[in-house]
Amino acid sequence: MFLHPSQRRASATLSLGESEASVRDRAIPYWEEHPQLAGGAFTLALVFACFTLASTSYLAWLYRLMEFMPGSSIEGITMVGGYSFQAMGIAFMCTLMRGRPTLSSRLLFITAIALHFACAAAAMLATGPTGLVGLGFAMNFLCGIVSAFYLQRLAH
Repeated sequence: MFLHPSQRRASATLSLGESEASVRDRAIPYWEEHPQLAGGAFTLALVFACFTLASTSYLAWLYRLMEFMPGSSIEGITMVGGYSFQAMGIAFMCTLMRGRPTLSSRLLFITAIALHFACAAAAMLATGPTGLVGLGFAMNFLCGIVSAFYLQRLAH
């Protein structure tokens, strides 16, 4: 447990009959005194989780596309189309959040992640290239929405 410097000094000057353990029990944890650090740690964990989700689903979509198409067209679809849809998702959500700040709620964020997972799962189960590309673009659009949420959190 981390102690604030004033609490460390207090533990050095014990009153009569007081043990060091009782002073430690009264100490306020460092995280409670500095909630911005806990918020920063949560934001870092959130960004890590979102990057992991996005990159895993993107790679799975890419490998699935390889089963249906030649390599040259896959690059155009994933690099140009996929990233364009991510940018559109970020722009769409940022525009909505600017107009209505209440849209940055946890429920909407969790819903976007759930829909992203649903699109990723559906893309893995798609039987044809058209459905696979369409679901991949929807997945990338939702990835942009999720990214807008954590970018908004980082900005504030």
